Amino acid sequence: ETDKMASQKKNTASVNSASAPAALTTHKLRVTGKAQLNLAELEGANLLQLSFFADQQRAVSMALKKQFGLPLPQLSASEVQDGITAIRVEFTKIWLLSKKPFAALPESFQKFYPLEMTGSRSLIEISGEAGDALLRRLTSADLREQPGHCFATSIHHIPVHLLKTSETTTILLTPRSYAASLGGMVADIAHQFGCLISEPKPYR
Repeated sequence: ETDKMASQKKNTASVNSASAPAALTTHKLRVTGKAQLNLAELEGANLLQLSFFADQQRAVSMALKKQFGLPLPQLSASEVQDGITAIRVEFTKIWLLSKKPFAALPESFQKFYPLEMTGSRSLIEISGEAGDALLRRLTSADLREQPGHCFATSIHHIPVHLLKTSETTTILLTPRSYAASLGGMVADIAHQFGCLISEPKPYR
Protein backbone atom coordinates (compact mmCIF):
# COMPACT_ATOMS: atom_id res chain seq x y z
CA GLU A 1 0.00 0.00 0.00
CA THR A 2 2.84 2.37 0.84
CA ASP A 3 4.51 1.71 -2.53
CA LYS A 4 1.19 2.33 -4.30
CA MET A 5 0.71 5.69 -2.55
CA ALA A 6 4.29 6.71 -3.36
CA SER A 7 3.72 5.82 -7.01
CA GLN A 8 0.52 7.90 -7.10
CA LYS A 9 2.31 10.88 -5.56
CA LYS A 10 5.13 10.53 -8.09
CA ASN A 11 2.69 10.47 -10.99
CA THR A 12 0.81 13.48 -9.62
CA ALA A 13 4.06 15.44 -9.28
CA SER A 14 4.93 14.57 -12.86
CA VAL A 15 1.57 15.86 -14.12
CA ASN A 16 1.83 19.05 -12.06
CA SER A 17 5.33 19.81 -13.27
CA ALA A 18 4.17 19.47 -16.86
CA SER A 19 1.14 21.73 -16.45
CA ALA A 20 1.20 25.47 -17.16
CA PRO A 21 2.59 26.93 -13.88
CA ALA A 22 0.75 30.26 -13.94
CA ALA A 23 -2.56 28.58 -14.89
CA LEU A 24 -3.79 31.67 -16.72
CA THR A 25 -6.31 29.73 -18.81
CA THR A 26 -8.27 28.88 -15.64
CA HIS A 27 -9.33 32.55 -15.48
CA LYS A 28 -12.40 33.04 -17.64
CA LEU A 29 -12.45 36.78 -18.16
CA ARG A 30 -15.34 38.21 -20.15
CA VAL A 31 -14.44 40.88 -22.70
CA THR A 32 -16.88 43.75 -23.07
CA GLY A 33 -16.27 45.68 -26.27
CA LYS A 34 -12.78 45.83 -27.73
CA ALA A 35 -10.08 43.84 -25.96
CA GLN A 36 -7.20 46.10 -25.00
CA LEU A 37 -5.01 43.41 -23.53
CA ASN A 38 -3.85 39.86 -24.19
CA LEU A 39 -2.19 37.53 -21.71
CA ALA A 40 -0.46 34.28 -22.66
CA GLU A 41 1.95 31.93 -20.93
CA LEU A 42 5.11 31.23 -22.87
CA GLU A 43 6.30 27.65 -22.64
CA GLY A 44 9.50 25.90 -23.56
CA ALA A 45 11.98 28.72 -22.90
CA ASN A 46 15.51 27.64 -22.00
CA LEU A 47 17.33 29.86 -19.51
CA LEU A 48 21.06 29.92 -18.79
CA GLN A 49 22.83 32.26 -16.39
CA LEU A 50 26.41 33.50 -16.71
CA SER A 51 28.14 35.34 -13.85
CA PHE A 52 31.43 37.19 -14.02
CA PHE A 53 33.64 39.60 -12.11
CA ALA A 54 33.91 43.25 -13.11
CA ASP A 55 37.38 42.74 -14.57
CA GLN A 56 36.08 39.91 -16.79
CA GLN A 57 33.86 42.11 -18.96
CA ARG A 58 36.18 41.92 -21.94
CA ALA A 59 36.51 38.15 -21.60
CA VAL A 60 32.78 37.51 -21.34
CA SER A 61 32.14 39.92 -24.21
CA MET A 62 34.51 37.96 -26.45
CA ALA A 63 33.03 34.63 -25.34
CA LEU A 64 29.45 35.75 -26.09
CA LYS A 65 30.48 37.03 -29.51
CA LYS A 66 32.35 33.86 -30.44
CA GLN A 67 29.80 31.36 -29.11
CA PHE A 68 26.48 33.10 -29.83
CA GLY A 69 27.27 36.04 -32.09
CA LEU A 70 25.98 38.34 -29.36
CA PRO A 71 27.51 41.57 -28.06
CA LEU A 72 27.67 42.12 -24.31
CA PRO A 73 24.44 43.97 -23.40
CA GLN A 74 24.48 47.17 -21.43
CA LEU A 75 23.09 47.05 -17.89
CA SER A 76 19.31 46.40 -17.91
CA ALA A 77 19.38 45.94 -21.68
CA SER A 78 19.16 42.97 -24.03
CA GLU A 79 20.60 41.80 -27.33
CA VAL A 80 19.02 39.29 -29.72
CA GLN A 81 20.65 37.02 -32.29
CA ASP A 82 19.42 33.81 -33.98
CA GLY A 83 16.67 33.09 -31.46
CA ILE A 84 18.84 33.76 -28.39
CA THR A 85 18.27 36.79 -26.16
CA ALA A 86 21.03 37.96 -23.82
CA ILE A 87 19.75 40.05 -20.91
CA ARG A 88 22.07 41.85 -18.51
CA VAL A 89 19.97 41.53 -15.38
CA GLU A 90 22.80 42.75 -13.14
CA PHE A 91 26.13 44.43 -13.85
CA THR A 92 27.95 41.08 -13.53
CA LYS A 93 25.14 38.68 -14.43
CA ILE A 94 23.64 37.70 -17.80
CA TRP A 95 20.61 35.57 -18.61
CA LEU A 96 20.45 33.80 -21.96
CA LEU A 97 16.93 32.96 -23.18
CA SER A 98 16.50 30.54 -26.06
CA LYS A 99 13.71 28.60 -27.75
CA LYS A 100 16.17 25.73 -28.28
CA PRO A 101 18.19 23.88 -25.61
CA PHE A 102 21.71 25.18 -25.25
CA ALA A 103 24.50 23.06 -26.68
CA ALA A 104 27.38 22.09 -24.40
CA LEU A 105 29.53 25.14 -23.75
CA PRO A 106 33.29 25.19 -24.28
CA GLU A 107 35.47 24.65 -21.22
CA SER A 108 36.43 28.33 -21.35
CA PHE A 109 32.90 29.24 -20.16
CA GLN A 110 33.46 27.58 -16.78
CA LYS A 111 35.05 30.77 -15.46
CA PHE A 112 31.65 32.44 -15.94
CA TYR A 113 29.91 29.93 -13.66
CA PRO A 114 27.19 28.78 -16.11
CA LEU A 115 23.99 27.89 -14.27
CA GLU A 116 21.11 26.06 -15.93
CA MET A 117 17.94 27.90 -14.81
CA THR A 118 15.37 26.41 -17.18
CA GLY A 119 12.21 25.81 -15.16
CA SER A 120 13.10 28.36 -12.47
CA ARG A 121 11.08 31.12 -14.13
CA SER A 122 7.63 31.31 -15.64
CA LEU A 123 7.05 33.64 -18.57
CA ILE A 124 3.84 35.60 -19.12
CA GLU A 125 3.48 37.69 -22.27
CA ILE A 126 1.49 40.90 -21.77
CA SER A 127 0.54 42.57 -25.04
CA GLY A 128 -1.87 45.23 -26.24
CA GLU A 129 -2.48 48.94 -25.87
CA ALA A 130 -3.33 48.63 -22.16
CA GLY A 131 -0.20 46.64 -21.27
CA ASP A 132 1.62 49.54 -19.61
CA ALA A 133 -1.53 50.60 -17.77
CA LEU A 134 -1.81 47.10 -16.31
CA LEU A 135 1.84 47.01 -15.26
CA ARG A 136 1.58 50.44 -13.60
CA ARG A 137 -1.00 48.93 -11.26
CA LEU A 138 1.41 46.14 -10.35
CA THR A 139 4.85 47.74 -10.15
CA SER A 140 6.58 51.10 -9.77
CA ALA A 141 8.99 50.46 -12.69
CA ASP A 142 9.38 53.35 -15.15
CA LEU A 143 7.99 51.79 -18.33
CA ARG A 144 9.01 54.59 -20.72
CA GLU A 145 12.19 52.80 -21.83
CA GLN A 146 12.66 51.58 -25.39
CA PRO A 147 12.07 47.96 -26.50
CA GLY A 148 14.93 45.73 -25.40
CA HIS A 149 15.05 47.19 -21.90
CA CYS A 150 14.86 44.86 -18.90
CA PHE A 151 13.33 46.06 -15.63
CA ALA A 152 14.34 44.43 -12.34
CA THR A 153 11.41 45.20 -10.06
CA SER A 154 8.89 43.55 -7.76
CA ILE A 155 5.21 42.71 -7.71
CA HIS A 156 3.59 42.26 -4.33
CA HIS A 157 7.08 42.08 -2.73
CA ILE A 158 8.14 39.28 -5.11
CA PRO A 159 11.21 40.04 -7.28
CA VAL A 160 10.41 39.80 -11.00
CA HIS A 161 11.87 40.95 -14.31
CA LEU A 162 10.08 42.69 -17.17
CA LEU A 163 11.54 42.38 -20.66
CA LYS A 164 10.09 44.91 -23.10
CA THR A 165 10.13 43.26 -26.53
CA SER A 166 8.12 45.88 -28.45
CA GLU A 167 6.22 49.11 -27.80
CA THR A 168 3.13 47.11 -26.82
CA THR A 169 4.57 43.79 -25.60
CA THR A 170 6.33 42.90 -22.36
CA ILE A 171 7.39 39.51 -21.00
CA LEU A 172 6.98 39.07 -17.26
CA LEU A 173 9.52 36.62 -15.79
CA THR A 174 8.41 35.39 -12.39
CA PRO A 175 9.93 32.86 -9.98
CA ARG A 176 8.17 29.58 -10.73
CA SER A 177 7.16 29.03 -7.10
CA TYR A 178 5.07 32.24 -7.19
CA ALA A 179 3.82 31.91 -10.76
CA ALA A 180 0.29 30.68 -9.97
CA SER A 181 -0.45 33.40 -7.39
CA LEU A 182 1.11 36.19 -9.47
CA GLY A 183 -0.56 34.92 -12.63
CA GLY A 184 -3.91 35.04 -10.87
CA MET A 185 -3.27 38.57 -9.62
CA VAL A 186 -2.28 39.77 -13.09
CA ALA A 187 -5.37 38.16 -14.65
CA ASP A 188 -7.72 39.63 -12.04
CA ILE A 189 -6.38 43.17 -12.47
CA ALA A 190 -6.39 42.79 -16.27
CA HIS A 191 -10.16 42.22 -16.19
CA GLN A 192 -10.83 45.98 -16.08
CA PHE A 193 -9.19 46.44 -19.50
CA GLY A 194 -11.12 43.78 -21.38
CA CYS A 195 -8.58 40.99 -21.39
CA LEU A 196 -8.24 37.99 -23.67
CA ILE A 197 -6.32 35.05 -22.24
CA SER A 198 -4.77 32.88 -24.91
CA GLU A 199 -3.79 29.24 -24.66
CA PRO A 200 -0.14 28.74 -23.68
CA LYS A 201 2.16 29.18 -26.67
CA PRO A 202 5.79 28.31 -27.35
CA TYR A 203 8.47 30.83 -26.49
CA ARG A 204 9.87 32.17 -29.75
